[in-house]
Amino acid sequence: MTEIPDEEGAGWFAVLAVLTVFVSGATAVLSLLSGYFLRQLGVESTFTRAMLVVGWSAGAVTVISVLVCTVLLVVTALRASGRLTRETVDRYESSAEVVRAREAWREALLERGILPFLRNALDDSATPPSAPDAPYAPTGRTPLRASGWGPAPTLPPRPPRARDTAGPEKERE
Repeated sequence: MTEIPDEEGAGWFAVLAVLTVFVSGATAVLSLLSGYFLRQLGVESTFTRAMLVVGWSAGAVTVISVLVCTVLLVVTALRASGRLTRETVDRYESSAEVVRAREAWREALLERGILPFLRNALDDSATPPSAPDAPYAPTGRTPLRASGWGPAPTLPPRPPRARDTAGPEKERE
């Protein structure tokens, strides 16, 4: 296994930028929730105002750090796009080991995925469609209901309730 050189890693600035997004976002949410909750309770104190100020400030820090992370991501993508050239791709693709692996993968995909699917589809199409009046005939597959994934069974209709005969007329007597 090859090790990544230090200059290839993310770096402390990138780690700090990502952590800043999460920490300041959580601080903003918790501070604003508690500040507005205290305000709804009718507590108008310096602490309530401080919680709201901290929440909105942390929200601003979150927005700024998201923008910085986005710019860093774009710069990293642009810098990394120049590393992969056509010559390096051709060199790795022309490797005999890569060619053998690709052919083995294609053969396995054909034998284990595509051909069984096509055989199953041909078997299903070879059976003639049943008439609409004919009873259900299983095709060899597990029905959805038996596998537990089918629609829920329907319930029998509920018996009608007897109407309450002790209405307002009966109460007057």
